[in-house]
Amino acid sequence: DKGTFFITNDGKKRILISESMNYQAVVDMEKIDKDVFTYKRMGKDADGKDVEVFVEHVPYKEKELSFTDPDKQLETATGDIVKDVDGDKILGSTLWHGTKVLDEDGNDVTKANANFISLAEFNDKTNK
Repeated sequence: DKGTFFITNDGKKRILISESMNYQAVVDMEKIDKDVFTYKRMGKDADGKDVEVFVEHVPYKEKELSFTDPDKQLETATGDIVKDVDGDKILGSTLWHGTKVLDEDGNDVTKANANFISLAEFNDKTNK
């Protein structure tokens, strides 16, 4: 499976964005330490019925790991990218006010997505 997969800073959720298998999921972490991490999600039982499953990962120790495909080169930017300041510091330095929502073609769809428009604060110490 190829894509973007990460655990939130608070260790409570795993984010799965698969490019090769075409799925996205946010799942609850059950256990995470240096020896194992486990999360739960919907899967299949031996008879093919939908059931909650627990997916376990342990450290890979077999051999050197290499990737078939290189990292994707980003080709589009919405503005200058600040690389010398941690993103947490940038987000945590001010209060934020949602002002508009655009679709993938740049059309204003704010009215249909008013629930995304709010005031927001990001705490760079807690990542909340």
